[in-house]
Amino acid sequence: MRLSSLGIVAFVALSGCTTSDSSVTVENEQSVALDQLYVDDVGDESFSVNLVAGDPLEPDSTITIGVSCGNYDVSIHNVDATHCVITDLSLCFNDVDWIIDDTTCTFADRKTGKTLSAPIVPDTARD
Repeated sequence: MRLSSLGIVAFVALSGCTTSDSSVTVENEQSVALDQLYVDDVGDESFSVNLVAGDPLEPDSTITIGVSCGNYDVSIHNVDATHCVITDLSLCFNDVDWIIDDTTCTFADRKTGKTLSAPIVPDTARD
């Protein structure tokens, strides 16, 4: 498992807090690398901080990122020009697993057992 201190700093900066009370563990179960991971406040469509910039999350790799209590829009983009977006994800005092495979990305809340999934779809525009 790889721990991203950059991710912790980025998430703390989003909420203005100095501590994280929740975590997101991203598991890349795809056949391609994940080269963009964005987490922003709900409604902020800029997805400004790529949390895996310069260090793509390769297949069968995991990264855990600390987050502060809040609601977030999350987006991943893969090297094969596909992406997944989940909006208004509530993260307060809980830990979630984000499992990304070749067809879906699924959040699983460890505390409640609830899941939320979205399809992997082709990018219409790529940076």
